[in-house]
Amino acid sequence: MPDVKRAVHILFRGQAVQKPSVFVNLHKILLDSDDESFAKVFPLVSEEIFTQNEETQTEAARSLNKLIMNHEVEQSRVLEFYNMTIKVLSLWNQPVLDAWLLVFHELLKRIPYNMIADSCEVSIDKLSEQSQHPQSKYAASRMIGFLAERGIKPTKPLFDQARFLCNDSEVEIRRVLAEEVLVKICRNLGTALTESKYIEKIFEFVYDSDIEVKMAAIDSLVELLDVLSPSFKRSKMVSVFFEMMSSSNEEMMKKMSFLVGKIFYKLEPIMLENKTLIAQVEGYIKEWIAQKIPEVKKNIIYNLPYLIRVFEDKTLLKDLYFKATRDSILEIRVTAISSFLEVFFLL
Repeated sequence: MPDVKRAVHILFRGQAVQKPSVFVNLHKILLDSDDESFAKVFPLVSEEIFTQNEETQTEAARSLNKLIMNHEVEQSRVLEFYNMTIKVLSLWNQPVLDAWLLVFHELLKRIPYNMIADSCEVSIDKLSEQSQHPQSKYAASRMIGFLAERGIKPTKPLFDQARFLCNDSEVEIRRVLAEEVLVKICRNLGTALTESKYIEKIFEFVYDSDIEVKMAAIDSLVELLDVLSPSFKRSKMVSVFFEMMSSSNEEMMKKMSFLVGKIFYKLEPIMLENKTLIAQVEGYIKEWIAQKIPEVKKNIIYNLPYLIRVFEDKTLLKDLYFKATRDSILEIRVTAISSFLEVFFLL
């Protein structure tokens, strides 16, 4: 029996134990189906997907995504995939949602947005309502981020809705907003709106009670430095980063010691305007070294090739580097040795 006919038979009359095999092989079954067969099998797939367990629903998303990514598919079928995806994104299971959100992300590349704008924005608007289940608001947040990533500017105020969701009590919603969604919105909207309206939300996340949200926000601030104006970086960002560098919290020291080279590189013109700023960073590094936290030491060694180039006082960093090459911790020795040539030509 051909795959398509077999799939129809299983979905319509088969045993429950047989049905997962159809969803795992969607990419093959749908690719091989002619218009008549597709019209029979896909409505059954769209209906039965909701009766399957988490694993099968997730595998179905992966299989469908494989088809969309690797093959030219008729626009009419892609729209059918989109309609099913929007329905599945109302489920309350995060692993399933994450898999189907990737399908949604891929579909945005394949469908002209004007063809789905109304239905898409209505769906996101509904999912993001305050009364909705946390998983629905999570899905809505990521969908907004995907729209922003594609350069789409929704007609509904979905970006403002993302700002509202930043105040949600659910950690996972705040984390995904801090980690990816707000960055994508800021890149979409540009410097002026980022500075006047959106970056303040990332600032708030830096002081979030949850450590993962806090760390994600710090990464996002660094990521957005190339979006911000020199005046904003000079007036706001230097002081924000210095405040975080001065923290005595161990997790914060680990994060900032890892990012210090990247921050310094992105703020270099501003830092070099005022040598006292460089001296402050040197002071923070001395404090980090004094704490004798292995991960912090490794992070400083990792950033040494850049720091040595710009710091006034190279003696401290030079001594730290040569001690690191003989450190009792293998990972620190490997980090030091891997940058030997870069450091050698700078000393």
